[in-house]
Amino acid sequence: MGFKLNSFGQLVLVLLAVGLCGCHKDDAASDSGSVQGSSAQAVQSQEQQDRAEDAKDFAEGQEARQWLAADDHVLFKVSKEVVSQITESLYTAGAPEVRMCKCETIKEMGNKTFGGELVAKLPTDAATRKAVFDAINVVRAKADDDPDKDKGQEYISFGLD
Repeated sequence: MGFKLNSFGQLVLVLLAVGLCGCHKDDAASDSGSVQGSSAQAVQSQEQQDRAEDAKDFAEGQEARQWLAADDHVLFKVSKEVVSQITESLYTAGAPEVRMCKCETIKEMGNKTFGGELVAKLPTDAATRKAVFDAINVVRAKADDDPDKDKGQEYISFGLD
């Protein structure tokens, strides 16, 4: 046996449903602000994670010039000459230190160590920081990557794989 509503019952249910939706302009605005706030928090959280990862990678990495000089160190998609040029451009621009990070030694490849990422420590002086960002962004442009922006971070990284 089914349940049937008359027209008045249907009207009451529709009014209740509209009332429960809370379709007020103020509520919609506050919901929008809430979504924007949580989105901004997610971006900020991701930036914090990226900064922590760059700091960890830098601490575990090896100075880039020394790493590149070793015969058993190799790169996957980029030549040592190109990475050496990038490294020198970062040092010339004023990066206090550049390290090869996320390295992995592969036994099956004759114990060759593959480099995965360059991480440069950024200077604190504004003009020198800008020069380092300019140098890395020249490389990013050649790789069709988006440019890096100075957001007060301590390191800047460039993936090599």
